[in-house]
Amino acid sequence: MSDGSILASSPAPLRCVGLGLSYSTHRGERSVFSELELTMEPGDFLAIAGRSGSGKTSLLRVLYGMQEPSNGTVWWGDRKLTELNEKQRQKLR
Repeated sequence: MSDGSILASSPAPLRCVGLGLSYSTHRGERSVFSELELTMEPGDFLAIAGRSGSGKTSLLRVLYGMQEPSNGTVWWGDRKLTELNEKQRQKLR
Protein backbone atom coordinates (compact mmCIF):
# COMPACT_ATOMS: atom_id res chain seq x y z
CA MET A 1 0.00 0.00 0.00
CA SER A 2 1.35 3.41 -0.87
CA ASP A 3 1.69 6.00 1.85
CA GLY A 4 -1.42 8.01 1.01
CA SER A 5 -3.64 5.36 -0.57
CA ILE A 6 -6.18 5.30 2.26
CA LEU A 7 -7.48 8.62 0.96
CA ALA A 8 -6.43 8.27 -2.67
CA SER A 9 -9.80 8.36 -4.42
CA SER A 10 -12.32 9.64 -1.88
CA PRO A 11 -12.69 10.20 1.84
CA ALA A 12 -13.09 7.04 3.87
CA PRO A 13 -15.95 6.44 6.30
CA LEU A 14 -15.12 6.78 9.98
CA ARG A 15 -16.25 4.14 12.44
CA CYS A 16 -15.68 3.84 16.19
CA VAL A 17 -16.38 0.60 18.02
CA GLY A 18 -16.43 0.46 21.83
CA LEU A 19 -14.25 3.56 22.04
CA GLY A 20 -13.28 4.78 25.47
CA LEU A 21 -10.80 7.12 27.10
CA SER A 22 -9.90 7.37 30.75
CA TYR A 23 -6.93 8.53 32.76
CA SER A 24 -5.66 8.39 36.30
CA THR A 25 -5.68 11.35 38.66
CA HIS A 26 -4.73 11.70 42.30
CA ARG A 27 -8.43 11.02 43.02
CA GLY A 28 -8.53 7.82 40.99
CA GLU A 29 -9.58 6.83 37.50
CA ARG A 30 -11.55 9.38 35.45
CA SER A 31 -13.62 8.24 32.47
CA VAL A 32 -13.76 10.85 29.72
CA PHE A 33 -16.04 8.74 27.49
CA SER A 34 -16.80 5.04 27.23
CA GLU A 35 -18.33 2.52 24.84
CA LEU A 36 -18.68 5.13 22.09
CA GLU A 37 -20.21 3.77 18.88
CA LEU A 38 -20.11 6.10 15.87
CA THR A 39 -20.31 5.75 12.09
CA MET A 40 -19.85 8.70 9.76
CA GLU A 41 -19.94 8.58 5.98
CA PRO A 42 -18.12 11.08 3.74
CA GLY A 43 -20.09 14.34 3.74
CA ASP A 44 -21.66 13.76 7.17
CA PHE A 45 -21.42 16.50 9.78
CA LEU A 46 -21.24 16.09 13.54
CA ALA A 47 -21.53 18.77 16.20
CA ILE A 48 -19.78 18.04 19.49
CA ALA A 49 -21.00 20.18 22.36
CA GLY A 50 -20.23 20.19 26.05
CA ARG A 51 -18.85 22.24 28.86
CA SER A 52 -15.18 23.01 29.24
CA GLY A 53 -13.25 19.90 30.21
CA SER A 54 -15.93 17.45 29.11
CA GLY A 55 -13.72 15.65 26.55
CA LYS A 56 -14.52 17.27 23.20
CA THR A 57 -10.91 17.87 22.23
CA SER A 58 -9.82 14.52 23.67
CA LEU A 59 -12.36 12.76 21.44
CA LEU A 60 -11.07 14.57 18.34
CA ARG A 61 -7.47 13.75 19.27
CA VAL A 62 -8.39 10.05 19.54
CA LEU A 63 -10.28 10.08 16.22
CA TYR A 64 -7.26 11.49 14.38
CA GLY A 65 -4.64 9.30 16.05
CA MET A 66 -3.06 12.06 18.12
CA GLN A 67 -3.96 10.24 21.36
CA GLU A 68 -4.42 6.52 22.07
CA PRO A 69 -7.84 5.43 23.31
CA SER A 70 -8.02 3.40 26.52
CA ASN A 71 -10.15 0.83 24.70
CA GLY A 72 -12.01 0.29 21.47
CA THR A 73 -11.08 0.77 17.84
CA VAL A 74 -11.18 3.64 15.36
CA TRP A 75 -11.56 2.61 11.71
CA TRP A 76 -10.98 4.82 8.67
CA GLY A 77 -12.43 2.85 5.79
CA ASP A 78 -11.31 -0.74 6.14
CA ARG A 79 -8.14 0.14 8.08
CA LYS A 80 -7.70 0.39 11.82
CA LEU A 81 -6.24 3.75 12.80
CA THR A 82 -3.43 1.88 14.58
CA GLU A 83 -2.40 0.34 11.23
CA LEU A 84 -1.70 3.75 9.69
CA ASN A 85 1.69 5.38 9.93
CA GLU A 86 2.08 8.99 11.03
CA LYS A 87 2.13 10.36 7.48
CA GLN A 88 -1.15 8.59 6.66
CA ARG A 89 -2.76 9.86 9.89
CA GLN A 90 -1.67 13.41 9.03
CA LYS A 91 -3.58 13.17 5.73
CA LEU A 92 -6.77 12.48 7.72
CA ARG A 93 -6.39 15.74 9.61
